[in-house]
Amino acid sequence: PLCRLREGDIHINLASLEYSNLGGMGPDAGVPPEIRFANVGQTSEDASSSFDLIITNTSAYEPHDPAQNRLAGGIAQISLRSPTAGSCESSVRLRLDFVYTSTGLPVDFPTPYKLNVLDLDEGAGGRECVDAEGFSKATTDTMNEDGSELISVVSATPPLYLGTMDDATDTTRFCATESGSEADNPSDPVAMTTEQRERAVELTYAGSTVH
Repeated sequence: PLCRLREGDIHINLASLEYSNLGGMGPDAGVPPEIRFANVGQTSEDASSSFDLIITNTSAYEPHDPAQNRLAGGIAQISLRSPTAGSCESSVRLRLDFVYTSTGLPVDFPTPYKLNVLDLDEGAGGRECVDAEGFSKATTDTMNEDGSELISVVSATPPLYLGTMDDATDTTRFCATESGSEADNPSDPVAMTTEQRERAVELTYAGSTVH
């Protein structure tokens, strides 16, 4: 997850990975079972308003390669193994907490902020999806004639191609519909190609905790 920079928005800058040990799977040892990004933003010009981002798993977690739980060009990566024979899917439920760097208390955001989930595509391991809840708005690419490659499912509602969705009350699943490869992975969150934008969803939140 990361922030697309727009005028007036809080800028969340994932520039410093403090440690990575999601689910106690490493690669860092002797640290809490989480991923922590340090000093990812400020809510005001006062340095005391600096805050961190902590990612924890709230369900079982099986990584493909925990060393890939890292930053790549300002983009946070989370490794997840592909489904094994006889299983329908491989998943993990994540919790994101924004906390003040100095106190560890939840951040009081003065304005909503936006998180982007990128690179949802299909491959030999199956289709990539992300489930989200509690957001006030979800926006997929509407900047070209083709629109988004993603489909969404809200509860038992049939899949719908998205432009913008407001005020989610249930879990919404966003899924890929096109194949991709490492060659077309985004490397810069603010300079994505049309294809990369079509494989992303922007979620707007207001609180300090994201599921």
